[in-house]
Amino acid sequence: MPQFGRLNEDNFTTMSPINAIIQKSWSVYQMLNQMHCVIQNVIPILWFGDLDAYCNSSIRIVTIGLNPSNFEFQDKPCESFNVNLRFPAANAIIGKSKLSSKELIIYRFAMNNYFIINPYINWFKWHESALRQLCATYGGKMSRLNFSNNNDSQVHFTNTAIHIDIETPIPTNPTWGNLCKDCQQKITNLSADIFKRLINVLNPHVIIIASNAHIANTHFGISSKGFDSNLSYNKHSSNYLYLPNTDSSHTVSYIRTYTTLPDYTLLWVKNYNGTPFGGMKLNDPNKNTTLIAINKHIQNKFFNTKPIIL
Repeated sequence: MPQFGRLNEDNFTTMSPINAIIQKSWSVYQMLNQMHCVIQNVIPILWFGDLDAYCNSSIRIVTIGLNPSNFEFQDKPCESFNVNLRFPAANAIIGKSKLSSKELIIYRFAMNNYFIINPYINWFKWHESALRQLCATYGGKMSRLNFSNNNDSQVHFTNTAIHIDIETPIPTNPTWGNLCKDCQQKITNLSADIFKRLINVLNPHVIIIASNAHIANTHFGISSKGFDSNLSYNKHSSNYLYLPNTDSSHTVSYIRTYTTLPDYTLLWVKNYNGTPFGGMKLNDPNKNTTLIAINKHIQNKFFNTKPIIL
């Protein structure tokens, strides 16, 4: 088992904030990639999608998972892991102890082109179907998916969303929820502040997270104070906030919206067996009606925004 030391943050202070976070993620991966649960000879995935288009969107939307899946590097569980599957540009930087300025550009290119090259459609389509109701898309091949009889794949979407992971950018097999507590703790000890730094730099207007109550509370401190029942939906119950979070029924679905947070609107949605918006169909009318109402709210709340530069 490798030794897990401390990272020297001094190395990250002289570069742009996003490049500093990339370098830290890269260093964490180098320190952890001998763990049996960490996928070896690949890369950490700090974000999925076109960061430049996101920065220039009038409404900046971030979707959130837990950590990168093994299926980012294999199509089937029995296959060997291969960075070329979805991040072919990154093949040139595998194994580097630290990224040079040129290699940082290669890394950013690989992340930005994820949805253009070969996205994991079967998972990202659940978020993509929801983003459509918020005048957004992940772009690339995702924007060409059709979820309705109205051929919404031909609609021009004004905002480009990106995806990030809340626990760690380190890809593992199995994924976060099925890791042993010891593995989770060792990874968290080194990468705990990456998400916080990243979300501060990205400065989103809307955050969509599909997780259990503990993770949502730990990272966002959700409470009844910020909960907006008029922009929320629960199947089988009008008591939106207090629907049991441990209910594993596939039929119990929800979208819980928090609007009084200082800098963004948070959508906490059901996760069922790793599927965002669990218990809802891709084109579920209740989901779409709720999201359309949320879209009107965020368009009014964030009507005068400026691009950010990373």
